[in-house]
Amino acid sequence: MRAWIPAHALGAVVWRKLLVGRADARAFVEQGIVPLLVRLKVECTQATGHPSRPVLAHGGYRLAHTKRDGDVDRIVMDLWAELKTDGEVLGRVYGEDVFTRVRAPAGQRKVTELPVVGLPDERAAQPGPAHLLELPAGAEALDDAFVCDAIDVLMSTDHSDLNQHVNSLVYPELMAEAGLRRLVSHGVDHGMLVRSFEVCFRKPMFAGQTASMYIRSFRLGASYGVCAAIVPLGEGVDAKPYATAQIGW
Repeated sequence: MRAWIPAHALGAVVWRKLLVGRADARAFVEQGIVPLLVRLKVECTQATGHPSRPVLAHGGYRLAHTKRDGDVDRIVMDLWAELKTDGEVLGRVYGEDVFTRVRAPAGQRKVTELPVVGLPDERAAQPGPAHLLELPAGAEALDDAFVCDAIDVLMSTDHSDLNQHVNSLVYPELMAEAGLRRLVSHGVDHGMLVRSFEVCFRKPMFAGQTASMYIRSFRLGASYGVCAAIVPLGEGVDAKPYATAQIGW
């Protein structure tokens, strides 16, 4: 299964079946509070379901809060879904959203409790975007350092969603294309299928923006992968990224 397919299950199963229409969700919107996707993780198995066979998807969500230095730092929503066919798991997807007052002035956007719900249970904070730029345990680096891809990232209206942001799946798709170019430069066969990816979003991009892509490739056992970052055009890999990712074939 292509790794992009399970990601759509969050919208079809969790958002449209479980979240849309909830009274507390309407209360959030009325106060200008919206969840923004900050992390998306997909893993596919080796199962090969036939396109003509039905696929069963089920999922869920939970609200939680994280702390920093003893104080409430974020209100988050975890979402997950699993796809099966003929009893075999095809893939799993996990998303992390952070609640924010997206239209509030800078410094007033943080949400530390929710209307109606209040303060949900605590959970540990997830690692930040920078952890995706570190080679996974046991990996053999094919590149000694990050390499700037020769092709700039050009975002167009075709890449935008209904919120006029670049769609979340555009980032890992562009990163996978650049990563494959990097792997091919090391003599790796390009006839591979992306099996997994994790991407963290720090700052949205919009149509008309151009950025640089930095890639570092690695081998992990019999598989290959890349660490990737999309950063402001002309800036180095240490710049604050729009998004970071690890992608596996």
